[in-house]
Order: sequence, then C-alpha cells, then structure tokens
Amino acid sequence: MDVYVVGAGVSKSVGYPLGSELFDAIEAYVQTSGNCIDRFDYKNDWKDLSRWLDTHPNPMVAEAYRAKDIERRLRRGRDL
Repeated sequence: MDVYVVGAGVSKSVGYPLGSELFDAIEAYVQTSGNCIDRFDYKNDWKDLSRWLDTHPNPMVAEAYRAKDIERRLRRGRDL
C-alpha cells in the first residue's frame, strides 16, 4: 500500500496541519478522543501504531516518525 502526504500548505489556512505537524495533530486528537470509535481504540491502538512506526524495519519510515516530518522524509522515495 502506498500512502502519500503531500501539499504546499494551502490547507493550513482552513485548519489542516502541515506535514511537519501531522503526528502532533494526531496525538492531540487521540488524547482528547474517547476510548473507542469505529472499532479503533484510540488510547491503545495509537500507542501500538506509534511504537510500530518508531521501530519500523524500513529506516525511512522510522526516521520520518521520529523526526515528525513524514512529508520531507518520505519524499525521497517509495521504499514502503
């Protein structure tokens, strides 16, 4: 599966986060959400997903997560 986070900041003016703000925005949403919506247990599943990203075997994925900069890090290639 390929996932792309792209943009030139146009959506920022209407409240969407920039690529460099995406992980922090998701984290803030998870912290203020209920425990379970649409079978996704935010409190537990986000922690698991974060841990998976942080320890991902693909160094580009792990680096993008740790740097909180998925847009610039993954722009280098499609190694996912």
